[in-house]
Amino acid sequence: MCGKLLTMAICLRIRKRTEQFLEEKFVWKVLYQLSVALHVCHSTLQQCQVLHRDIKPANVFLDENNNVKLGDFGLARVLNWDESHSNTIVGTPYLYESGK
Repeated sequence: MCGKLLTMAICLRIRKRTEQFLEEKFVWKVLYQLSVALHVCHSTLQQCQVLHRDIKPANVFLDENNNVKLGDFGLARVLNWDESHSNTIVGTPYLYESGK
């Protein structure tokens, strides 16, 4: 579908330029694999959980088999299990300011 270590942002840009829709099966695969990646970050680490805090197409990578790789943990926060949430507001400034 897209492959070769592209980000979802580039994949979507290419599809938009060529006026091609993403296949529904591909969209569900991406959503499922992204949810699994987030589940691993949030619940399966032994001493802590990781909050990514910047999920967007530019941070979702696709390998040559269109498998999802979650990247750019620059804004991530590690919480101990006794912490229930983070009080800081973070994210991509443009997306945050425009309300998108």
